[in-house]
Amino acid sequence: MYRNHFFKVQIKYILKQNRNFSYELLFEPSLYFSEHQLLNKFFVKPGPNYIEKRERFTKRKLFNEYALNIGLIVRYRLLNNFSTYFLGSIGPMISAGDTERLKKGFAFSDIFGIGFSYKQKAILFDFRMTLRHNSNANLYIPNIGHNSIGFETGISFEIK
Repeated sequence: MYRNHFFKVQIKYILKQNRNFSYELLFEPSLYFSEHQLLNKFFVKPGPNYIEKRERFTKRKLFNEYALNIGLIVRYRLLNNFSTYFLGSIGPMISAGDTERLKKGFAFSDIFGIGFSYKQKAILFDFRMTLRHNSNANLYIPNIGHNSIGFETGISFEIK
């Protein structure tokens, strides 16, 4: 079991815009409040200290993850104030806790999403669904990583 709640700050810069499409550079520092518990103790295979690892990972644990994603948003304007978009980003992450699937410390956070936005003057109301994968690119063992689905809402303010 792997769950998280999060706070994000998004800074977007329009790279190119035409009548219906826009391409936006995304800079997204994030703080994830994560919860983990191994539900199947046999996931940890016999090996050095496997009994201790099973005992440790089957207990519920809370820890934070700090990520700094950089990515691209491709937005399509459906109506004057309503748009849909695809998002892809990647960035470094520091995890304050380890699990049977991912070692504590440095890793990467990859996010893919689809969303809808409604713009009212200089305020943008945003709703999206994201898929997130954390892993460490085989820099450390274990590196199976975690996958999660997120539903996000937000309000953006346009600064000119």
